[in-house]
Amino acid sequence: MTLEEMKARLAEAQEALRSLHEAAGDAPLGERQEEWDGLTAEVSQLRSDIKAIEARMETVRELGEKPAHREAPAVHVKPSEREAFDLDEIRRMSYSGDDFLNKVTDQAKRAIENVEYGTRNKEEAQEQAERMLLDVDNSSRDLAKRMLLTGSSDYERGFTKVLRHGSDAWCTNEERQALQRAAQALGGDANGGYAVPFQLDPTVMLTSAGVRNPIRELARVETIVGKEWQGVTSAGTTVSRGAEAAVAPESNFTLAQPTVRTNRVQGYTVFSLEIDLSWSALRSEITRMLVDAKAQEENSFITGDGTGVNPGGINGTLTGQDVETATQGAFVLADLFKVEEALDARWEDNASFLAHKTIYNKVRQFPTDGSAGSMNNLWTQNLADGNPRRLLDTPAYRATGMPSLTSALADTDGGLGAALMIYGDFKQFLIVDRIGMTVEMVPTVLDPSTGRPTGQRGVYAVWMNNSKILIPGAFKRLINKKS
Repeated sequence: MTLEEMKARLAEAQEALRSLHEAAGDAPLGERQEEWDGLTAEVSQLRSDIKAIEARMETVRELGEKPAHREAPAVHVKPSEREAFDLDEIRRMSYSGDDFLNKVTDQAKRAIENVEYGTRNKEEAQEQAERMLLDVDNSSRDLAKRMLLTGSSDYERGFTKVLRHGSDAWCTNEERQALQRAAQALGGDANGGYAVPFQLDPTVMLTSAGVRNPIRELARVETIVGKEWQGVTSAGTTVSRGAEAAVAPESNFTLAQPTVRTNRVQGYTVFSLEIDLSWSALRSEITRMLVDAKAQEENSFITGDGTGVNPGGINGTLTGQDVETATQGAFVLADLFKVEEALDARWEDNASFLAHKTIYNKVRQFPTDGSAGSMNNLWTQNLADGNPRRLLDTPAYRATGMPSLTSALADTDGGLGAALMIYGDFKQFLIVDRIGMTVEMVPTVLDPSTGRPTGQRGVYAVWMNNSKILIPGAFKRLINKKS
């Protein structure tokens, strides 16, 4: 920048600082603290540079002569690997706040191309990560910054050594500094909590290593970098035809503005101290471990009752949409048609069944004599392309989190979580994932009965998500006839 450009940018940065302060008042800046810190550093640097240039100009004036002009050849220096992941270095090389954010995103794209992804298919993982940058990242580029902070080889090696040895004592200075920078920027604890490298983090790389969760496949899934998702929904409106110049009839509709705040989820696993794997093999094991821990917990998207930190599960919170069986303690063919016909036509095109496998096994025992409603008419199947079986020409998904036939028929009061099956448009059920998983090491696992070491270490993983039904009327819940 020229001297005049520096002065203009200094005025802009100072005004931005004033605006941030006025917007926050006497409250903490929260998520905008990093923006404040960046602007403050930029103002300080600009003032220093302007002072130095003006001092140099004054010296030249005192010399009373014009220095000979000599154009230096252009030199393009490719940043080193460390510089490419160093936010401070990127900020120093930027001429404005917007330029800094653009450079951060560009460097994150390069990181996506260069890192390894454990057991994941590299092309699919790169496509997923790039989509996250495009569709999920916010104006502060928090996701891109996370990728740079946790994606360098220094950070990856340091993270691995912490897992192997229980502390950063075996890390080089560069590795330890990478861990500390990430902890400070991402709110972790450099003495115990470590952000998972983005290429191994199942909250960033939502594709899993062979794990399929039916509720996640069915639901609307939103990924955020903050703590809360805000949306707009509507149960719909009506339209009509009319004659030329006729007054349009009233067709009001109501917009709802649901919010979902993510809550902490935690998992714990142990491994042997004798582990002696190459980093490539260990990376694969870490990927499997973290994906498995996350997948095991996500039955709560079905069973959660929505109280406290529990998510709002599709079976645990759906109310006012019950369809009772004809006879208490029995599930017959007519009940299946009854719940299917109860759903409003608006939701039929995207509807699916969700039930425990024992429910579907019961359906397979319905009439098989070739008459109307026989097995041949109930089921169709096309597994060649991975599609689920279809019940009444509708996708039918199995979920272990749904009640078994025995437990569902034992319920006689229609309590929450007691559905034989749920039928509806699952895109009206929302899962919100907050990007970022942190792990803490437990250096020595003790036997609970003796209190003695077991020769194992523990990994305690923490991440955040939540779920909520957006439009209850998009679902019907088949329950046992009440007393």
